[in-house]
Amino acid sequence: MADIDVHVLTCEHTVPSFLARCLRSLEGQPVSVHVVDNAGYAVGHGRSVGYALGTAPFVSYIDCDDYALPGAYHGILSAMAEHRGIVARENIQWECGHILPRSFPGHAPVCYRREDVTPFLSAIRAATWCSDRLLRKELRPTPIATVGQVRLVRAGTARSKIRPITFTVEERTWRTQTER
Repeated sequence: MADIDVHVLTCEHTVPSFLARCLRSLEGQPVSVHVVDNAGYAVGHGRSVGYALGTAPFVSYIDCDDYALPGAYHGILSAMAEHRGIVARENIQWECGHILPRSFPGHAPVCYRREDVTPFLSAIRAATWCSDRLLRKELRPTPIATVGQVRLVRAGTARSKIRPITFTVEERTWRTQTER
């Protein structure tokens, strides 16, 4: 039995190759994967369905166009031994292929104890967007360092309004600007 139930939401815009990469990245991790077809529903609906699936003591999610690096969920599991919930700093992969860390809070890996999430399932279901913000506000997960989940940022999508301004590999400097 896996220690973490991880749900992956899909929708009508899911790119099959991204979903396949996401699912491959979860192989060998201490997780049970639950793919939730959320087409036509708000994100909160899918999250509430996903969090209710399985019986593992911990629950988490990963978006279908994100992926986990080897050992990411082992790191999350280690952190959960000391905390009731965690939120980790994420990595961002730009279209050019560069992978860089991003500071909190952003769109980041989270993990909670199942018994802490269960009372909020109906509130999450009613949330039309940002259902994870509701849980973060109520459960106050402990921030931890990056564990190895990567968010793909594609230009021209509503998924992200963050764009790179400069990146110099030699100097290892980078900046981002958030469009408002």
